[in-house]
Amino acid sequence: MPARPIFYSQSRRILALKVVSFDLDDTLADKNFDDALWHREIPKLYAAKRGLPFEEALAFCEAAYDAESDKSIHWYDINYWLGEFGLVGEKQKLIAELRPLVRLFPDALPCLARLEAAGCRLAIVSNATREFMAFKLEADGLGSHFGDVFSMTSDFKIVKKDAAAFLGICGRLNAQPSQVWHVGDHYKFDYEVPRSVGINAFYLDRKKEKKGEFVVHDLNEFADRVLGC
Repeated sequence: MPARPIFYSQSRRILALKVVSFDLDDTLADKNFDDALWHREIPKLYAAKRGLPFEEALAFCEAAYDAESDKSIHWYDINYWLGEFGLVGEKQKLIAELRPLVRLFPDALPCLARLEAAGCRLAIVSNATREFMAFKLEADGLGSHFGDVFSMTSDFKIVKKDAAAFLGICGRLNAQPSQVWHVGDHYKFDYEVPRSVGINAFYLDRKKEKKGEFVVHDLNEFADRVLGC
């Protein structure tokens, strides 16, 4: 197993191990793929199957998503929803058609490059399923930057609303919570919950609607905070 990176000052004094974890969707990758899947293509298929106008099918699907809520592992699972909507058998075609829509935010790779150059150990901690993460990590070589990738819903059968999820990740990383930095776009899942267990968590607010000591508005700003710039 390769040695974990450590930080030194110019005097070579050991400062601290830093593990930096990222949410995936709407943090590193934008919502282009997900919006097309959940709010266009699945409702379109449901409309065709039921003989409904698209807007009626869209309203039905979105009401079902909302009723399940993002606190449920089912909310993230395409297999669950295709079963619920009677669309089993459509998955492979949907993914094949839509995967070219996966896009990274412009600040994603520069941020990762800065942190890698500084010796940080990088990880992804996401509620996305392994199935979706696999092809999203292929976008622009994103996956090559990460030694550790965790799907909370696939690997642990929970979502990031549980503090135990982040403590479990720290255990897997063999790191204390105080050694881990995390950033994501969900105020509760990516900021409040990890910070409650001692992780250096930051809320990514790309819309610039919030301000605060632990709010960042892009990933370059997050890298500045991690590196003490």
